Amino acid sequence: MTNSITLTSYLVLLLSLYSNSGLGQVDYTDMDHWLHHPDKTFNQLRTYNLDIAVIGPDGQVDEVIEIENNGLEDTGVDIFWVHPTYVDPATALDVRLTGLEELPPLILGSIALAQGGLLAEYGRFFAPRYRQATSGAFFTDDLDLKARVIDSAYQDVKAAFNHYLDNHNNGNRFILAGHSQGSYHLSFLLHDVIEQDPDLADKMVMAALGGMSFMYAPAGSEVGGNLQHIRHCQTLEETSCYVTWRTYQDGQVPVSGGLAVPARDEQIEDIGLVHQTFEPASDQTFSDNTYYTDNSQPLDHYILPVAPSSPLTPAGVRFAAYNDYYGIRHQRFNDVDYGHMVSKIYQPDDERDDDLAQIEASPGFALSGYHQKDYNIYIWALREQVKAKLEALQTTASKEVNTAKTLNIYPNPAQSTLTIEDGDASIIAVRLVDLLGKAYSMPSAKIIDVRNLPGGCYHVQAFTSTGDIATSRIIIQR
Repeated sequence: MTNSITLTSYLVLLLSLYSNSGLGQVDYTDMDHWLHHPDKTFNQLRTYNLDIAVIGPDGQVDEVIEIENNGLEDTGVDIFWVHPTYVDPATALDVRLTGLEELPPLILGSIALAQGGLLAEYGRFFAPRYRQATSGAFFTDDLDLKARVIDSAYQDVKAAFNHYLDNHNNGNRFILAGHSQGSYHLSFLLHDVIEQDPDLADKMVMAALGGMSFMYAPAGSEVGGNLQHIRHCQTLEETSCYVTWRTYQDGQVPVSGGLAVPARDEQIEDIGLVHQTFEPASDQTFSDNTYYTDNSQPLDHYILPVAPSSPLTPAGVRFAAYNDYYGIRHQRFNDVDYGHMVSKIYQPDDERDDDLAQIEASPGFALSGYHQKDYNIYIWALREQVKAKLEALQTTASKEVNTAKTLNIYPNPAQSTLTIEDGDASIIAVRLVDLLGKAYSMPSAKIIDVRNLPGGCYHVQAFTSTGDIATSRIIIQR
């Protein structure tokens, strides 16, 4: 009976793979396969107002924060957004891939803007449609089927990102952002694509993995878990790193162990979506505490998406914000479980509506907390982090105007030696800096012995006789 059920499940999966886009491949040259794309004729972002009306305790608008919409403009920075799971109650418990025809693009496009639309302040906004895994696929005991369904959904996201790289990136820096299932697929992309290419990793401003609580590494390490080289952001200004967060009601205790986390299953490692499987007994997880720390403080700009005709905001303004209404603090319960804990700090005569009350009354609240509101709670903090990172990159770029551009290093990845070439200039010193900032001074030779260095991702700085500092990025494999 078990084999029959498994065979039936695979047949359902196979049918879903081929039901909608030829031989299992979504064509991302077709603009209908994008929720948002600068080349898409009908694009909600074309006229979308990103301004934020700050609502005071009396229910009136205190100020309007004007935010420029660059969602269709090439600023040199792009946003690649991956949407969360669209839940259809009739099919939520199925274990299969959901066809594009089952996923309403207008609803998902609106969700993308409600959650991540404010990031369009920084540049072009790309958001692919993809054949998502059903909710049931994350909870099934059939781990082989689970891995196949999730991998199939991820392959769509990967194909969309590769299409973006090949046809639209043009050397731009980029921000990866998503929520829930979308964040899982982005974490796979970080390992499978981004950290395999040091130049590509250098272009990544950051990855924002909202609603994903299991980015991990062996206890005492920053990397070596689901990612081999890319670590979580240690400061507001650090780039080429990720942040992740989950939100709960203060006093709530997250359900321990992440039962639905794909990276618990060795099948996910076997197909190459993570570097190493998550081990609850020996691994530690990471969460962002660079903006909100362990000390409770007022939540900065709780963002509430509103209809363009909402009486809450001036005509056409699509976002409202509350200050001094909720409190927030980061809390770690153990090496694995953490949360950003939200409390109510408004006064009895406050006339603003409690937007989180509806979530507290939902059946899934005890399990998932404020999961649906992760971005409402955190998008302002995320916006401030992006701003700090881009300013840091601009400062670095201005200091490196005279940096040499001809540095050539091979092989990459390397295991034993590196050959460094910098045109006609003589190299007088070489330094390798790992992702933790530890520097290794090397002999001033064009062939460098790296056998004694730990495996990982390194910035290479070559100091030349002409006074330039040539830089590149390499991976040392062990």
